[in-house]
Amino acid sequence: MKKIILVGIASLLALSLSAQLLPERPVEPINWWQPVEFPWSAHKTDTITVYIIGDIMSHQSQIDGGLKYGFSTFLNHIARNVESADLAIGNMEYTLAGPPYTGYPSFCAPDAYTLYLRDIGFDVLLTANNHILDKGYRGLNRTFAVLDTLKGVQYTGMSRTPKEDKERYPLIVEVKGIRIAIINFTYGTNTKPSKDWPKINRIDRADILAAINRAKEAEADLILAFPHWGIEYKFKHNQSQESLAKFMVENGVHAVIGGHPHYVQDMEWMGDVPVIYSLGDAVSNMDGSSARTGLAVTLKIALETGEAPRILPPLYEFLWNSRPGEVENTHSALPVREFLAAPERWRNKDAYQLMKNAYYTVRKESGIHEEDTETGSR
Repeated sequence: MKKIILVGIASLLALSLSAQLLPERPVEPINWWQPVEFPWSAHKTDTITVYIIGDIMSHQSQIDGGLKYGFSTFLNHIARNVESADLAIGNMEYTLAGPPYTGYPSFCAPDAYTLYLRDIGFDVLLTANNHILDKGYRGLNRTFAVLDTLKGVQYTGMSRTPKEDKERYPLIVEVKGIRIAIINFTYGTNTKPSKDWPKINRIDRADILAAINRAKEAEADLILAFPHWGIEYKFKHNQSQESLAKFMVENGVHAVIGGHPHYVQDMEWMGDVPVIYSLGDAVSNMDGSSARTGLAVTLKIALETGEAPRILPPLYEFLWNSRPGEVENTHSALPVREFLAAPERWRNKDAYQLMKNAYYTVRKESGIHEEDTETGSR
């Protein structure tokens, strides 16, 4: 008991002395219900989700099926991913030249097809591809006119005037306060251009560099490149693609996602920059099981307080270009894993086995596996 008393007296003396040494200040009442701001609580992390699919084709059987049954089955099995993304992007590989509607080799789709893409949540459509001039300048001008009426969806890859070129190349979109620049260009067009304007963005390093520099001048936080390039029906990229990818990365591009070969191609990291050489087709009527296997990619962009936006390892999802009567009445992009686990949903069991075989072939040949991102490996 004595020890406790002595300690108590010593404590009182210490408090009295400290009170004399410290300057007087008003004592504020403690509000126990007010949250306390710890130093680490100011460090917050958020993400932006960018969902990207490959070539959205318009073969004659797709047109016929869409006009008969509607276009809603084309992408309805991945529509939830499109709608939930902060930014959804797809390559519109056809013209909107008006009737008569035609498939390969001169693509012209009904306006309703693109209205459907807008309605399910696509934010940006890429137009720089080899088919955009299939109906000549008359078809190109009508394509401009239709796209300009689509409120809620923007496009890039072509422009009517030098002024538009600077405004739309790059296209800059703002998501959660982050400015994302999108550049899109093609190796060429099947119908050769006969004049400078309207312009389809081409693989021209000076032109691409100018677009990258405009993105920097506009204070874009991230620059995403969407080249239409490569050799058709090849699982591996070529030296020309790799060289151009390096050029873009060296000049400040943060991700490269390609299209055109109709096959899923390999990917690689160039430093911290993911380069996915080809997503293949999202929905089409292509022949060959490997050409019927596409890839959807989700880029997660980490937003951390006080730090620059950072692209995380891409998330992959393989798609199967289902034909009429396999699952739906007409064409449909099927998430492969989901439909591998549900054979009872298939009307055509042979098509189920075809998808299964193609899936494992494309995984092996392209070297891309969903597990790469599930494990966080690079």
